[in-house]
Amino acid sequence: WISMLVVAQAHKRTGVGSFALAQAESLLKEKGFSRVGIQTTKDNLPARAMYRKMRYTETISLDTDRCFYEKPL
Repeated sequence: WISMLVVAQAHKRTGVGSFALAQAESLLKEKGFSRVGIQTTKDNLPARAMYRKMRYTETISLDTDRCFYEKPL
């Protein structure tokens, strides 16, 4: 799991988050991981849109405040 990905306000919507996530995915794949997961709060719509755009699938969660996503590597 990637526990936290934060982009400074001044750099949001510039591709920094997507770039960082892609780099993390590459490193995890090199290390032999077959899946990656990430979570965000339900009200973080930009992050949720980015995860979907990067082909993450939302998983079922009993948590009412968070969304969980997974992706095969």
